[in-house]
Amino acid sequence: PRTQAFAGFKPKQAVKLGNVQLQLDSAFGVVIVSALGDQPLAASKRILVSALGNAINSGMTLGPGRNRIENAGVSPVLVEPIVGQLALSGLTGTGHAKVYALGPNGERDHEVKATESSGGLSFGLSADHRGMHYEIVRE
Repeated sequence: PRTQAFAGFKPKQAVKLGNVQLQLDSAFGVVIVSALGDQPLAASKRILVSALGNAINSGMTLGPGRNRIENAGVSPVLVEPIVGQLALSGLTGTGHAKVYALGPNGERDHEVKATESSGGLSFGLSADHRGMHYEIVRE
């Protein structure tokens, strides 16, 4: 598969999805891992990771039962960061990988410390990265 994803409340155990293992510290999260290209995730040279929590518009308000929007609010959208650990396993090919946190415009903001192992890679998801998207580049 070219995409593997999780959406939901923090599970008691690590989430395992084919090539993706996810340990969430956040109460709720959506994590989507997609190959950028025609290769399956395990062989892809570029991978996009999107990791985000609850999201609301600035100034958005809910009704008393919190089940109805009273005011839709305006941009920017406020996104809760995800905290946890993401690992990829079963990767094919050779070479080193680098992980970049992406800024709001999709450009690389900074490199994220990652740990490589035989056929695998892991890195932390953190509010310190100031974004909700990561790019993994395998050389």
